[in-house]
Amino acid sequence: MAKIVLEVFGAAGAIWGFSEALTLRVAETNEFYRRMAIVVGIIFLIRYLLQISDFVRQIMKEKKDNNNQEEEIPCWKRFYQIFAAKLVLEVFGAAGAMWGFSEVLTLRNSLTQEVWRFRALTVGVLFFVRYGLQMKDYIIQIRFGKNAVLIPLTKEQWIRLCQVYSAKLVLEVFGGGGAIWGFSEAVTFRTSETQDFWRCIALIGGFVFFLRYNCQIMDSLSDIMKQQQEEYRSSVDDLELAGEVVENGAAITNGSETTPLMVNGGTYT
Repeated sequence: MAKIVLEVFGAAGAIWGFSEALTLRVAETNEFYRRMAIVVGIIFLIRYLLQISDFVRQIMKEKKDNNNQEEEIPCWKRFYQIFAAKLVLEVFGAAGAMWGFSEVLTLRNSLTQEVWRFRALTVGVLFFVRYGLQMKDYIIQIRFGKNAVLIPLTKEQWIRLCQVYSAKLVLEVFGGGGAIWGFSEAVTFRTSETQDFWRCIALIGGFVFFLRYNCQIMDSLSDIMKQQQEEYRSSVDDLELAGEVVENGAAITNGSETTPLMVNGGTYT
């Protein structure tokens, strides 16, 4: 029951509330975002039913004490399943929760609307940063294993990543959606009758490019982590080699200090 409220109703509510917080949902686009919210709710309802199916299958497997290994889901497929849901439920949902609950508590009215819009979007940004960190941890785990030694990125590496991917976000993600929107108008495909259709196409295009953008970030982080892991292993090997040299040197020194007079528990012979 908690899952159907939080993840099914919550997913549809996240789209509905977040679209209003972003000022995308107005009187003219109200029905469009209603349909979008319902579609997302249906998708998450299917996901909910699949989770029930998996849960029942797991219980049945435990009762039968079947030792056959269950077919594993490819890690990257699993990645998209997890983080597509997290984007809706935890990022859009966080902002939508602030926006909707402030109205439920009568804190948001015509006078305080912009204040709560800013707060809701701020929470959305914070949860988006958290979402990015969760993706980073998941990628490190599937690429290097649970026991991987995590080496923090340097300041220069963070600056470089921000420089590259802030530009990519504008040019390739927003630009991907905007290109479809602008080109559809340039070739006279987008008119007042087809406006909502092309808005949907542009948003889908932007979302596809957003997934591509995430894959590019993952590849960059993986490359950096791989390089750091190699450098860490080489440094550990160097330290171990140096330790062996020191130990061997110490053994030689101790041996040279031993005299034939001191034997049999320290008595002279």
